[in-house]
Amino acid sequence: MNYLYKISLLCCVLTITSCKKSFLDLSDPTKKTADRFYKNEQEFQQAVNGAYSSLQDHVNSQYVFAEMPSDNTTIQLNPSDRGQTDRAEAFEFWNLTATNVNISELYSQSYNALYNINYALLKLNDVPGISEKKKNSIRVSFSLSGRIIILILYAISGLWF
Repeated sequence: MNYLYKISLLCCVLTITSCKKSFLDLSDPTKKTADRFYKNEQEFQQAVNGAYSSLQDHVNSQYVFAEMPSDNTTIQLNPSDRGQTDRAEAFEFWNLTATNVNISELYSQSYNALYNINYALLKLNDVPGISEKKKNSIRVSFSLSGRIIILILYAISGLWF
């Protein structure tokens, strides 16, 4: 009986002490928020690399946007296993609608990348430790990647709409 009493008392003590709010509210020490990130030249270089990295999404989607509508590529329909061919069929047969997943993903990725570029440019003005010459170099890099994204969107919208 004494043994059962000790175990139940130990469970009660553990239950009461383990439910502190500070125990549950932990912050991730490896996660950097935007307010803590843009502080030096190296972090802005990482942001420039991220801006250029976002162009890979556009290059990867060019097969669907450029090749599927042409006569270079066709879809072999398999009625028992359609997979994602219904998304690509719209490009081959020119049956695009505003709800096409490929188009919405492209625009979502593009505007997300443009937002990140503009936010980094906004933060660049607030960093005192970077020379004006280096700031201008970073601005040019961001501007170039943003213009490439806009040019891709313009070219695709000119093809389809």
